[in-house]
Amino acid sequence: MMVRMCFALMLTLAACHPPPETPPDTAAALSRHPDFWHVIDTSADGRPIYAHEHGTGDSAVLVLGSIHGDEAVTGQVVVRLAEWISSEGITPIGRTLLFVPFLNPDGVANHKRTNAHGVDINRNFPTRNWDPIPTQSHYPPGPAPASEPETRLVLSLLARFAPRLIISLHAPLHVVNYDGPAQAIADRMGSWNGYRVSGSIGYATPGSLGTYAGVERHIPMITLELPPVGADDAWLQNRNALVDALLHGDSGKASGMIEGRVFTIGNEPMTRVGLESAPGDMFPLLAPAQLDTVLRRNQGHRMRVFFEGIDPVPEGPALRAIRAEEVPLPETPPQH
Repeated sequence: MMVRMCFALMLTLAACHPPPETPPDTAAALSRHPDFWHVIDTSADGRPIYAHEHGTGDSAVLVLGSIHGDEAVTGQVVVRLAEWISSEGITPIGRTLLFVPFLNPDGVANHKRTNAHGVDINRNFPTRNWDPIPTQSHYPPGPAPASEPETRLVLSLLARFAPRLIISLHAPLHVVNYDGPAQAIADRMGSWNGYRVSGSIGYATPGSLGTYAGVERHIPMITLELPPVGADDAWLQNRNALVDALLHGDSGKASGMIEGRVFTIGNEPMTRVGLESAPGDMFPLLAPAQLDTVLRRNQGHRMRVFFEGIDPVPEGPALRAIRAEEVPLPETPPQH
């Protein structure tokens, strides 16, 4: 029986499909899941700004989408990423993941780049090169640095979580752009999604988050510029790259835990087993001989597997297992 891999091979698209013209009703979609998405602030026009926090630890990763309202597809990808990480039960060790999919809900609702005040949030950060005169008319920086509530929210998140990595999704330039000490992370992401990797976006960005966090504060900063495709294609292109970045953070070392039922994959040159974490989904696990023996002996049982690292194999990336423990199944209540 063919088993769908959680980490899919990178897909090459034969054609680009434009994103839908009608922006999503972000508030309605996220408000239907109050146990998952929490309101952390409101926009310039009073719309809720939602976030999801996953895992615990001193090392944080901040993921932002839809800083520009006419790039709603970026927020949709962040929603999928947060929900996928959670549904698969992947828990990074010692790391907090914070997802803010629609930082600019006013712009998304109005299908405009700017917020309700007509300010480009990504030109409103208090950088040393902030200038009240826009470099171009469609990049209005606002009346003063950090004049906008959305900008101040990000600043408060940076102060509270002190992220060791920031990933901000944009569109449609089709590049993995990095600021600060993030080239190694960008190169890893580019190896998964096939995008060009560059330390320059190609034009001046005074007041941008990349300048504020990456250049001036030396926080590893990734600006993932999606190509002009819809959310489905963007997610398929970038799932592996984003998950790899979340699990590695800025340390270059991936570690975490995932729980599921163990099955054998087959006799391969490398010792491998599989972990079915959800119906129809399986993670390939690379395991040393001793651990492989334990997992094979307990195949079909529910196990908690700790991993450290992600390795490419012909079928796609695999988690490098380091230890495992059996998870007791809940007792079945007596029938009356």
